[in-house]
Amino acid sequence: MTGTRRLLLMDDNLKRLLGIKDTAIELIAMINFLFEMSDYKELVYNCIGSTGQDISKYVHNKRREKIMNTRYSNIDEFTQDFKSFKGRALERLFQEPLNAAKLAKLEDILDDPVCIYELHCKQKPDIRFMNFVRLI
Repeated sequence: MTGTRRLLLMDDNLKRLLGIKDTAIELIAMINFLFEMSDYKELVYNCIGSTGQDISKYVHNKRREKIMNTRYSNIDEFTQDFKSFKGRALERLFQEPLNAAKLAKLEDILDDPVCIYELHCKQKPDIRFMNFVRLI
């Protein structure tokens, strides 16, 4: 069984165990982005029997934790990553999955890594990407 196939089965299992509906696309995408397969056990342990709102809160707290632990240490590090792998650099900065449509919204407004980093630093560290884009 390939890793991708196993991951899809894990998602179905997680959704069933946690009572997450297929329509909760953002929540599912965030879980897939933030949690390694090895973290799924902890997610289930902490969230089984919880409401959707409580699961979202748990995932949001995990995102905050990852932001604090993986944030860029300086503008040069972000700029270097941005020039090499724009999407990955922005996903690391915001700690959320970003698709091509979301990235295009930012590129239409601003494509300067120094300016993006400086504007991001003026916001709360856990600002969501689309909220950031709306601020620009």
